[in-house]
Amino acid sequence: KDYVSYLFNLIKKNNFRSSFAIASLMDVFETSGRKISTGNNKEYTWTGKQCIEKMCYQDLVDTCAYAKLGTRELYKNFRFPVGKVFEDIGSTYQLFEESPTVECGFKPIYFYNIRRNSITTDNFSKRKLDLLEMTDKMAADVIKHYPDLEPATIRRQVYARFSTLNQTLNAENTSQMCKLRKNLISYIKKNKKNVLSNPNIPKRDRIAYKSLELGLPFYKLTWLVYSKLNK
Repeated sequence: KDYVSYLFNLIKKNNFRSSFAIASLMDVFETSGRKISTGNNKEYTWTGKQCIEKMCYQDLVDTCAYAKLGTRELYKNFRFPVGKVFEDIGSTYQLFEESPTVECGFKPIYFYNIRRNSITTDNFSKRKLDLLEMTDKMAADVIKHYPDLEPATIRRQVYARFSTLNQTLNAENTSQMCKLRKNLISYIKKNKKNVLSNPNIPKRDRIAYKSLELGLPFYKLTWLVYSKLNK
């Protein structure tokens, strides 16, 4: 009930010094009814650059279009990519780039229902490859503004490949699908040194790499167990 007022008061509290505010989600799983908070119930004032970096590492800041509030001026020239899924990863970072400071209140005030057969949870389709395009677009644009964030963007690009690989695990083993998996794994392995040498990566990245080293069947089993534990 306090979704909009909470975000508005975040902006208001510092005499409207910031033009953008973000909050956290409460993930609600349809199948189990389980609720998982993505926040820590703390408040910060961060720079837009800090938010982009944390977004790349999935550290409190997410890419979603919801659970965010900005001034009209901030959104004046903002547009989502047309005809794309995962359009938020290809656009939300632009709002951070335009925001010298961001009011961050990581209270889970937006309840996000994770349904079966939604865009993100449904079986693999070619549309899912938009995630790679949108992530690469984000990475290229961010590096132009903040070259020192390249390690963070590489991590996010590798994550996008892992995520897409996960989507293909239960798909039919056609020659086209096998080729796609091969390309995804090649990209992941190519960037292994850059990712694993980065002290800011989440622990699950290291687990994913170790699992993949033991072969795709073992990786698939690990992913299925991880998915069940987090639903």
